[in-house]
Amino acid sequence: MRALAGGIILAVALLGLSACGTRAASYVFETHACSAEFEALGAECGAVSVPENYDAPDVRSIALNVVILRASNPNPTHDPLFELEGGPGVAVTTNVSFYATDGAMYRRDRDLVFVDMRGTGGSNPLNCASLELYA
Repeated sequence: MRALAGGIILAVALLGLSACGTRAASYVFETHACSAEFEALGAECGAVSVPENYDAPDVRSIALNVVILRASNPNPTHDPLFELEGGPGVAVTTNVSFYATDGAMYRRDRDLVFVDMRGTGGSNPLNCASLELYA
């Protein structure tokens, strides 16, 4: 039941991305194996494919990287928390381990959903070699 709820939650949240006058679409959370770090936290990892260009949705899709940490309470009492990071070029999935330690209270009664924004982390990253010299 919780897996279904997580999929529905993610689909509903991502539907807002197509609310800019483009046709409505449905999105599917496709799971894949997590890294050892995320697996140790009990995370669910996967991706949601979205059009690269919503004006030409059939041309090319990109996968948005998603990590879900389920609530520690088996019967969550609150809506999921979606953490989004965007700027500039920061992947939100780098914050996941915080919620297993100091931020554990945030996931006590709610699922946490991390979606790397386009061009960051595991979401079709756009890396600029000349800027990475200064990182």
